[in-house]
Order: sequence, then C-alpha cells, then structure tokens
Amino acid sequence: MKLTCIIIDDEPLALELMESYVLKTPYLELAGSYGSGTAAYAALREHPVDLLFCDIQMPGLNGMELSRMLPENTRVIFTTAFSQYAIEGFRVQAVDYLLKPISYNDFLDAANKALAWFDMKRRAEQAERSESAAEGPATTGTVAPNGQPTEALGPGAGAGAAGEPTAAQGGGQEGVQEPAEGATREFGPAGRSGDDLRQSLFVKTEYRLQQIPLDRIRYIEGLKDYVKIHVEGEAHPVVSLLSLKSLEEQLPADRFIRVHRSYIVQPSKIRTIERNRILFDRERIPISESYRQPFYDFLARHALLPGGIPGKE
Repeated sequence: MKLTCIIIDDEPLALELMESYVLKTPYLELAGSYGSGTAAYAALREHPVDLLFCDIQMPGLNGMELSRMLPENTRVIFTTAFSQYAIEGFRVQAVDYLLKPISYNDFLDAANKALAWFDMKRRAEQAERSESAAEGPATTGTVAPNGQPTEALGPGAGAGAAGEPTAAQGGGQEGVQEPAEGATREFGPAGRSGDDLRQSLFVKTEYRLQQIPLDRIRYIEGLKDYVKIHVEGEAHPVVSLLSLKSLEEQLPADRFIRVHRSYIVQPSKIRTIERNRILFDRERIPISESYRQPFYDFLARHALLPGGIPGKE
C-alpha cells in the first residue's frame, strides 16, 4: 500500500528535513511541499492526498485550522515545536503529534500508525463489501450467533457468565434478563449497569464473528464508523464496523469508562498514568478535560486510587 502525502511548514529547513524522511520511507509518496496552509489548501482542493505532515504555527491559515477543513479520508500528523497544542491535536483526531526536533525514528513511528489506520480501513471496507454481497442487505453493528441482526451485540451475547445461552438466543431458556419496565438500574459512564454478569463480547470482524473475553480488553479506539479493540496477547487490534458510542452502551459500567471522545479504557489494565495520559506500552491515551473528573472519580470508587488524585492537572 502506498500513501500519498504532502508536507506543510513555513520553515524551509524543516521542509527539507521532512522531505528527506518521506523519500526514504518506501510506502510514502510525496505529492508536494508547501510553505503555508493557504497554499496547501488550494492544492488539496484539486488533488486530495491520504496524509499531511503539517506544522501548526503558520501565518494565515494555521495547521489546526487547516486540519478542520480536510476531506474525511485525509489524515494529519502534526509537526511542531510547541507542546501546548497536543490536546487540541487529539480533538481533531490527528494520527500523531511530533515535537521538533523530529528524529527519523519518531517520524517512522507516526507514519506507521497512519499506514496501519489506512490498511485497517481498507480491510474493513473489503470485508463489509464481501459480506454484503454474500448475505444481502448490510446490517449495522454486529450479528447475533443465531444469525439474527442486532444493533450492537452486547458483552457475552450468545454466552452467559457460565457459558449458557442468553435470553437473546430464544428457545425458552432463561438467561441474562433485562429488568422489567419501571425497574431502576444504575448506569455508569460505559452504559450497562454494574451487575451485568456477562463475560465476553462478540463482534463482527472481516469474515467472521469473533468472541473477545472482556477481561482481556485493554482499551477501545473509535475511528469514525469503526472501532479498534486492543486485546491482551494479540499483535493486532480487532477491527469492527461499529460506532464507539453503540459499543460503549453495551459495556459493563463497573469495568469500562470513556476517557476521550475516541477512547474507552478498562482501568484494571492500567499500569501508568502520566500527565493525564494513560500509557499502554508505547501508546499514550489522552484523558480529555471533559472526561477527567469522572475518570478519577471512577478510580477512587473502585479503590484503585488510594491517597487521592496525584498531580491532577
């Protein structure tokens, strides 16, 4: 797979450095270099590309403003000398945020993330087309093990806590029951009540229905109409054509919590939180301001934060 890209920076030396990085990265194809956001935008209207390496502080149209005007399928990697734009960069769903001076290793890590995103998107779309051709009209979300379409298959659908059929499968057997109308349930940040006993999640991925144990999910990333479910012990995330919101509504609230518009985490899997970022190996998950207090409150309620909130910013 080749990704077409452009570079935008008002510093000639920075442009030259990034050009050299692109030229020695086999899967990147340089479509142009521009010294301003205005010039780049004019070119993008005529010739869209897959990826932008874009400075932020530029005269006229700055990088952040430009990123909000991009076509839906164009992704951006910010390249800047100023760290204060990092949170805003995540809000516009940038692939990555590189601080100058930028080494080739850092550049390559960011480019690899973009390549993985486009490859994932391509595979998911191919799978959806193949399934639509084989099964008829497409359904939204996932399908139940009995073949009946659902809006989104909840945790452990098709298998109860002890591997028994749930009520969704029918057959007159008792399974996990929804409360009677008028009954009260306490819903937490991730949607389902804390007394939900189901232990797994079925999702439709590529050509199969895959079961994922909830206790192996580290975090979930939303990418427009897709989700990436990052699972312990798996080299690659599980990708499904499903919105993050619909999946969030099915997850048990006492185990999962949203920390950003694009991320849901399982706090029991967290080992390190650093400056309002959750570290999962080399991945840094931002805790956005609007979700910060509920997240730290969740940790405190579940006895995961003895001694209070350290260095809450």
